Amino acid sequence: MKKNIQKNDKEIAIIHWEDSWTHGNVQLSEKEWKNKGIGYAISAGLIVGEDDKQISIAADYFYPQNVDEGSFRSVNSFPKSGIHKIVRIKLPVEIEKEMLKYLLRPKSKK
Repeated sequence: MKKNIQKNDKEIAIIHWEDSWTHGNVQLSEKEWKNKGIGYAISAGLIVGEDDKQISIAADYFYPQNVDEGSFRSVNSFPKSGIHKIVRIKLPVEIEKEMLKYLLRPKSKK
């Protein structure tokens, strides 16, 4: 059976973003609250999907295994309204070579 080999067109995104910040239920003075604000973060992963409003990235990508396409795990979606910067990195050709090597390897017989 011939496997359907997909072209590797995936990108890694490094996203610099901001979000609401939960400060808990502690009692603070008005002066102390002036120093509180929103949270800033950085996240990275493979781009799963993107449109005008959001970008979604996955921590893991599984090569196609007993299915016609690969799959993603640990996906997070970020609204673009809270993103300061997206750095995009094309996956190197070495990754595609490794994926093809795995896909073309014959299954072991038990």
